[in-house]
Amino acid sequence: MRAAPWVCGPFLLLSLLALVLPARAAEPSVWGDTLAHPRNSLSFVFTGDIMQHDAQIRAAARADGRYDYRESFRLVAPYLRDADYAVGNLELTLGGEPYAGYPLFSAPDTLAHALKSAGFSVLSTANNHSCDRRAEGVLRTIRLLDSAQLLHTGTFNTEAGRTLRTPLMLQKQAGGLTVAFLSYTYGTNGIPARPPAVVNLLDTVRMARDIALARRRAEAVIVAVHWGVEYTHVPTRAQRAMADFLFRQGVSIIVGNHPHVIQPFEVRRDGKGRIRQLCVYALGNFVSAQRTFPRAGGMLLRLRLRRQGGGVVVEHPQYLLTYVQRPSENHARAFRVVPLVENERPPRGDTTHPARYYRHALRLLRRAPRGIAPLGDLPLRPLAPVR
Repeated sequence: MRAAPWVCGPFLLLSLLALVLPARAAEPSVWGDTLAHPRNSLSFVFTGDIMQHDAQIRAAARADGRYDYRESFRLVAPYLRDADYAVGNLELTLGGEPYAGYPLFSAPDTLAHALKSAGFSVLSTANNHSCDRRAEGVLRTIRLLDSAQLLHTGTFNTEAGRTLRTPLMLQKQAGGLTVAFLSYTYGTNGIPARPPAVVNLLDTVRMARDIALARRRAEAVIVAVHWGVEYTHVPTRAQRAMADFLFRQGVSIIVGNHPHVIQPFEVRRDGKGRIRQLCVYALGNFVSAQRTFPRAGGMLLRLRLRRQGGGVVVEHPQYLLTYVQRPSENHARAFRVVPLVENERPPRGDTTHPARYYRHALRLLRRAPRGIAPLGDLPLRPLAPVR
């Protein structure tokens, strides 16, 4: 199947000048604000599930035995890099060979470095596939993420390590806004986390203690939750109850995943109408080999947390729809994450999978709470192609 022209059209390359400008230069970003980051705020980009099915592993394999994922993230990298922290859900292990996809995931080690290069800085590791390679897979994944200099939370090498690394603290500069990050999952597909490995489970007593500690140490708390029913677009009662519990505990941002399709937003406002708390129930698949068009797409959520009015407010929440092109669609020998920007919307009558996903997602999100908007008509600035 050929990809739609609006997905595969030509793109501008980053200029050489852009590569040498200071990282904090005040210039328009691909998200529509600026790259200037005042010390009283932090910007975040959140993605959905990062997966590696067998077809993805085969597509990344090279004749010399390496696995190359650079092309997978080339087009979406500018959006990840235009934030202080890009956060993803690592729904796999780096458990070593033999590499495998579903049902017991173990991805090549180079994936971690490709994610870092693309702009990811934080990964949530608590999910139903955390223990796919048993305790040693949990421990090896932690070692690989540390070696790639990726921050992470949700799984730990020991109980003492959990105590030491909970919560994960995020801060860009001395005196700047402090944010605590936590991660939990409903379960691990019946495979227990044997000691010394630890996986954070949805336990409201322990979560309440963690959040209380996080609020003492940080000005805002973000919680990643692996929950819900796969392939359903409507949050369950259990999801809504858990979100309400987290809001009552004082959590600012709730980022849900696991359904592999997108789910809606929920916000809580103060008396002046400002968003103080936000939940996205599911961001869909960031990268995977799942075939049906609702599962072949996801979205990025970008927002800024800012000190204001004696607390922290959520500013400029924007979402960007993304679609995973298969190698047969893009002739690039890669499962490639493609941003579906507003100014490249599909023409009427286009029935390709990306066009169907785009229209399907917009119908689901048309009732998004006031203040949450799709990315507008902005230029895309992808990195140079991989040679």
